[in-house]
Amino acid sequence: MTALENILQSQSKNIMENGELNQRKLDSFALQLLELAETNKSVFAISALKDLIVNDKLDITFRIYIFFMLKRLSNELHIEFEVEKELYDFLVLELKKIIDTQEVEFLEKDKRKKNRVVIIVNQLVGLGSLDTNEFVKIAQCLNDNFEEIEEIYVINADTLIQEVSLVRKYKIGANINPNMKEDLQYILNQFKICRCGIGYYEKRGLDFIDRLAYFTHLIYKINPAKVIAINTRNFLAEIVNDFIEVYTVSYNVDDKDTNTQHVIVMDAKKAKREGTMELEEDEYYKKMLEYVFNS
Repeated sequence: MTALENILQSQSKNIMENGELNQRKLDSFALQLLELAETNKSVFAISALKDLIVNDKLDITFRIYIFFMLKRLSNELHIEFEVEKELYDFLVLELKKIIDTQEVEFLEKDKRKKNRVVIIVNQLVGLGSLDTNEFVKIAQCLNDNFEEIEEIYVINADTLIQEVSLVRKYKIGANINPNMKEDLQYILNQFKICRCGIGYYEKRGLDFIDRLAYFTHLIYKINPAKVIAINTRNFLAEIVNDFIEVYTVSYNVDDKDTNTQHVIVMDAKKAKREGTMELEEDEYYKKMLEYVFNS
């Protein structure tokens, strides 16, 4: 270990045992670990970051941000290390202690609004981002092929937690599009999504926990026929899944970070690579939504 790693190891042990109330000190410590992991591929730093994620003495939003950054590094670094699904599951359980839906009655299918669908996205930043592109494909398919659906509610949960102070120091986090409402209307016009009414919801004035609680209540109030979550690691979908079944659409067959009742894999890259793409893309989306509405 380097001299810096030895110093950070001592700090890590102290934080694990006692926590850290000074957020500036905690940010500084985490920043050094993230930079060590990214630039030096430090095994120690990766392990210490995992320790931060499971440390219940620390703020939950800070720990979730660390989790997202560790997932990013595991995808980008040219070394293989695993961010275990157990870390994600642990954070979900921690969140459910804060936003408790155990007393909420399950929404019975025969009492739901049959003409409504909720689509939960982690982040919308405009065309080009995965969440936005996939929302458009699903909304267009609903608009063109499912006449019973008249209202689509898009919930932009912003679960990459842009309000965590470490985001500004590490300079990697959520990209915020302040004009998303206007851009969304342009997107809908471009793709001729006009039959279905589209409701768009964001609550960036609330912090992460309050935002999740607000949207949980909103989705219950909307009482939709179906809830579709775009992409995995969707914390709002995990909470909502307690009172209505959620259909998570995953775009990587190897990505297991979800616990919702239904997981649909749409790994087009792998299918094209292996030559198993038998239908046109829009036909796959239609089949996927037929499964959603028939299950």
